[in-house]
Amino acid sequence: MWHVGRWNAPSYLHGNDSMLKRPSQTLSKKLAYGFFEVALIFLGVTLAIGFGNWNSERVQKNQEHQLILDLKSDLESNVAYLQLMRDSNSRAADRIGSVLSYLEDRKPRSAEFDSLVINLEGWSSPYLQRGTYETLKSRGINLISDDELRTSVVQLYEGRYNALINDSDRAAWIHYETSTLPQIQKHFERHPNRASRVVDYQALVNDQSFRNAFLYSKNFVFLLLNGRTVESLEETHRSLDLIEQYLSKHAT
Repeated sequence: MWHVGRWNAPSYLHGNDSMLKRPSQTLSKKLAYGFFEVALIFLGVTLAIGFGNWNSERVQKNQEHQLILDLKSDLESNVAYLQLMRDSNSRAADRIGSVLSYLEDRKPRSAEFDSLVINLEGWSSPYLQRGTYETLKSRGINLISDDELRTSVVQLYEGRYNALINDSDRAAWIHYETSTLPQIQKHFERHPNRASRVVDYQALVNDQSFRNAFLYSKNFVFLLLNGRTVESLEETHRSLDLIEQYLSKHAT
């Protein structure tokens, strides 16, 4: 006789819930781990780029700061030189004026006159510091981040200083070579170990071309040179004021 009862299938036929769940759980873990890895990589790259940008900006700021300090030193040297140049050329113009007064008034030759004509044709030329500015130009003038300071420095070197050197001082050299030097050679004996001496004082008094040449030196060359010198001084001081403002603003 057959008995109807509950048949228990073997366990291998039931299926195993844990075996069904394991692949799903493993895949989820793998996906989560993969996302985590991607997130870490993204975060690492972002941090690396951010640090690189920060470090590059820091290096550039340090370079800018040092170059502005060097530029400040150059401009301070230029101020000192331009002041000496202005004073020296003012004395030279006064000396020429005194010589011309002697000749116009036909005063007799004297020791005072002989002392006045020593280095009569001499003047001070502009020899200005521009090494830092040339470095800035080679690296890129935009390394100066302050627009007003950058504009001031460029105008100073490319404008005022170039006008002083290439226009005014060049005009002085041209006039010297074409007018005053021939007059000096005509009327003076030059000696390597002592001051130049007038060959014929009376001939010098009667020579209108000598007076004309040196009158032009006094009223045009030296006044123009000193006018440009004063302008350059003012512009240099302005750039130095802007540098002081920059250094105060970026003081560490």
